[in-house]
Amino acid sequence: MVKEYDATEIENMPNLDIEKTKIKDEIESVSNDLFRSCSAGYSEIYYALLHLKYLRLYTESTLKFGGSDYHTCVVFSQPGKDTNIVHKMIKTFSDNSKYYYLM
Repeated sequence: MVKEYDATEIENMPNLDIEKTKIKDEIESVSNDLFRSCSAGYSEIYYALLHLKYLRLYTESTLKFGGSDYHTCVVFSQPGKDTNIVHKMIKTFSDNSKYYYLM
């Protein structure tokens, strides 16, 4: 059985104001979370795009104009748990004769 409500009955319900404020607070919380995650994702994607553009510029200019035989790659890592992993990867995949460790 379905009960139909009038607009005046809905306006006079005592718990309606509490539910309205709960729903408004929930909507505001979710929209703030969504905004924060979108802005963080946008900045990460923007920086990744910039890195790809620089890599493309370097590759195309090296192919077009030629380049030296010696290339240097610099990796900056913040101190923390990833530092050990970064150093192991550098030692594994780099030419050990030209590996410099700066702290």
